[in-house]
This record gives sequence, C-alpha cells and structure tokens, in this order.
Amino acid sequence: MLTIKDADIKMFDNISESGEKFHWTGRPDFWPYLISSTGSAIIALILITLFVVAPFLLVGFGATLEGESLVAAAFLLMPVSFMALFAIPILIAALRFKKTAYAFTDSRILTSGCIVGIDYKMLEYNQIRNAEVTVGLMGKIFKVGNIYIYTGEHAMNNLSRDVLIAVSEPYQVFKELKGKIDIARKNKE
Repeated sequence: MLTIKDADIKMFDNISESGEKFHWTGRPDFWPYLISSTGSAIIALILITLFVVAPFLLVGFGATLEGESLVAAAFLLMPVSFMALFAIPILIAALRFKKTAYAFTDSRILTSGCIVGIDYKMLEYNQIRNAEVTVGLMGKIFKVGNIYIYTGEHAMNNLSRDVLIAVSEPYQVFKELKGKIDIARKNKE
C-alpha cells in the first residue's frame, strides 16, 4: 500500500483545493536524490581531489617545510577554489531537497521544490501523454527509482519531461500513476 503522510500533504496546502483527495505522497530519498541531481559534480569533485588537490597539497606542504610561504599558500588555496566550484551544485541540491515533495491527487500530480520559498508544479492526468519508470544501478542499491512524465510540451526543440527523482517503491507508485492516467483518458472520451 502506498503512503500518504500528513507532513507531505502540508507541503501542498498553498495550492490544494478544498475536498481534493490525496492518493499518494512522497519525498525523494536523500543520497540517491543528491547523486542523481549532481552526479557529474560529485564525480568531478572526487577526481579533482585525487588528481589535483592531493598533488597540490604535497607540493604546498613541501614548500611550507622549506619556508616558501607564498608558494605554499598558492598551492594550498588553488585546489580549495576548485573544490568550492564543484561543491556549489551539491550544496544547492541538498538545500532543494528539503522542499521537494510529490503527490498524486484525484485529478493531478503535484510537485514542490526550490531553495528559497517553494515552487509548485501541477500536471493534470489528462495532459500526460506517456510515463516511464527506471531503476538503474543506483536505484537497485538504494531501492528507489525515477518516474518520467511526458506531456508533449516542447522545451528548446526537445520533448519536455517532468521527473519524480529517487522515489521509494517506484513500481507501485508508477502503477498508481498509470491507473490515474487510464481513468483520466476514459473520462476524456
């Protein structure tokens, strides 16, 4: 059975209609969400640490031992600035995570997320053209998956999609979504 948490419903108080019934609410799991949102930044941070920071630190500490403080400072500060550059997207994703929530109601999908304030998105079931669920290696490890929702809208010459990232019980959530889409299509005919 899918979960409905009051704390998640409260995330949508500003936009939910009176009498609107929630059928599922969820939030992404932290680590898969962070890795999914910033995978390339995390990989870059690890590589920079291994191949840039470590050698710079060794040279910097060597220069410090020899009394060349200006050279040491340059060699110690340079890798820190590289790390900060790649740490910023990770920090942004971690802050956005706190306000990210998903919900299925009688007639629509609601999503929230942002860093400052809360941004909401609403997708009516009858607007959805297609949906898919994926569970990759990271999903298998953390027992989560991503649900992609296509509405047929175009963004910069590509088909737009919305993603519910790092959802627990992804196949059950997808099955619930598919049922809602099927009902909306039948009612539309």
